[in-house]
Amino acid sequence: MNIAGAARAGVATVCIFRSARLAQAVSFVVHDNGVVVGATRGRSHFCYEAEPGNHTIISSTHDAADTPARIDAHLAPMRYWLRQDTSSNIGALTSVLTWVDEAAATAAASGTPYTQLAEVRPGETIPPPIPFASAI
Repeated sequence: MNIAGAARAGVATVCIFRSARLAQAVSFVVHDNGVVVGATRGRSHFCYEAEPGNHTIISSTHDAADTPARIDAHLAPMRYWLRQDTSSNIGALTSVLTWVDEAAATAAASGTPYTQLAEVRPGETIPPPIPFASAI
């Protein structure tokens, strides 16, 4: 799925990219309304589709010492871009999510690979090739 362009009719498309060089070997898993929709490791990106409506997007390493990021949003049927950054404080990582425009997303994600999850924690389901999150 491309990071730029129009969303499929009737759904929101959310593209998440990570371009920071900090914590390259650490995976940041993203949940939307409690459903795994993808993850990044190092410089990478992925996109998923979402039902229009209210969404809670959480980015986390699932390490007890780390701090996840959370964004609550009302998504309309259009494309959105979230920059996933990290910061470090004495070995603990903090995930940071920031909405950006298409130009910033395209420039930052240029040359980063598209990621698809091949493994998840017990009790979670690997998302399909185009993940989908329902609204709450």
